[in-house]
Amino acid sequence: MKNTQFSNLKKQSGEYFFHKKLHVSRLIHELKNSESAVRTALIFFAAVCIGLLTNWLSMMLLDNRLVESGGGDSETITAIKAVNSQYLTVITVMMVVFIVVVFFLLMFLNSLRQIRRRVGLEVEYVEVEPNESQALIYRKVSKFIRSATSSVVVVNSVVPEIHNGDCATQKARGEYLNTLLSVANTKRPFFYKRVWQVVDVENPTEVLQEHWNTREMIQHVDSIAKQREQNNDSSVMFTAPACRMGTFILIDDDRMIWQISEYWNPEDTDEEQRDVRHTKVKGVFLITDPYHVITGHFKDSTVRILQRGRLVSYQNMEKISNLSAEKLASGNKTDSAVEVANGGKKTVKKKRNAKKQ
Repeated sequence: MKNTQFSNLKKQSGEYFFHKKLHVSRLIHELKNSESAVRTALIFFAAVCIGLLTNWLSMMLLDNRLVESGGGDSETITAIKAVNSQYLTVITVMMVVFIVVVFFLLMFLNSLRQIRRRVGLEVEYVEVEPNESQALIYRKVSKFIRSATSSVVVVNSVVPEIHNGDCATQKARGEYLNTLLSVANTKRPFFYKRVWQVVDVENPTEVLQEHWNTREMIQHVDSIAKQREQNNDSSVMFTAPACRMGTFILIDDDRMIWQISEYWNPEDTDEEQRDVRHTKVKGVFLITDPYHVITGHFKDSTVRILQRGRLVSYQNMEKISNLSAEKLASGNKTDSAVEVANGGKKTVKKKRNAKKQ
């Protein structure tokens, strides 16, 4: 019964999200039409004012020629001057009205643009509980990345991540990493860049081993190294001086994935047991931003990071991935990584027994 209720709730949420997106699309279309109408009104009003001004100038020239040539009596000339004066007054009023109308219409047009920018922004948040499988997050991320058309840039946090050791999470994370390579290899032109933030750019080997702490990531690095060795530069890796704590993924400049991480606690029982050397994925924001309200800031940060970054050669990738694989196989990983691999129980018990002794 509980599963049925959850399925119905999920279905209703999906329908609500669909209808909400549909209404938003219609609103954006109406706002665009409003902008077009405002522009048309401005152009029409300007054309009327320019026409009146041109007509008045032509009448003034004819009247001046008439006066200079001595044609017409004094009453006729006086009447012509009076008409010109009235015509000038009308044009002056029209120009003042035009300036005022243009000012307010431009303010209204700017407001429409601001509304359209914000309405075009779509954000979806996916989160899992600490003891739940992270497979849902990686499946959502993979689906979001598949729609990429030109580029994917991944900026990893300076703090290494650890992941749940359940089969579903491992499979979903492997599919996510394979999706990155698949998109980069099947769409042209396309580039996939991954930036590893490190404290010491001169000697990144040890830090990268901490980051490449799963079999899926090691296989991913090996695949990129093989492509680079074959002069395929669609996928590359960089190291850069650490400046950002978080992890994010930029997709085609108008979409991004903003990862929310937390310091890992084996059983969430004691805040003192938190492992501040590693983080764990808590959730992700999936952001569609056609007007670059949010992605523009992250793009600027990414450009600055890449300017200070260094390309990782395929030789170094192979070398470090081999070291990581040996470390993973021998079981000489960090205590936190061992806890994850063992289901978060064995090492914790050792720590507690040590405390008791």
